Amino acid sequence: MKYTDDLILKSQQIVQQIQTAEKNNKPIDALVKKHIKILEVHHDEFVKQADETGVDNWERAKIEIQLYTRIKAWAAKIGLSTEKYDKAIKNIRVKCLGEEAVEKLFG
Repeated sequence: MKYTDDLILKSQQIVQQIQTAEKNNKPIDALVKKHIKILEVHHDEFVKQADETGVDNWERAKIEIQLYTRIKAWAAKIGLSTEKYDKAIKNIRVKCLGEEAVEKLFG
């Protein structure tokens, strides 16, 4: 849990730095990339903990999708590709709902 708390604190600090840079019309790309990496580590840590405790349900999927959606938004903010996050979100949905349901619900 300590590791996750550290990641959350780092994430909050970087968001604050990004907001300050934006207010001062400074470049944010490097800060956003750093933030994306932290969010990816946070996701990986969440998955590791969920696997260790045997959590594999819709709640886990919901949290993973939220994390990937957040990462995707930051990537889009600076013009990075979001394709890998879209694929990851789709894979999680397919795992939980099945291919047919995902196509019907999300296209």
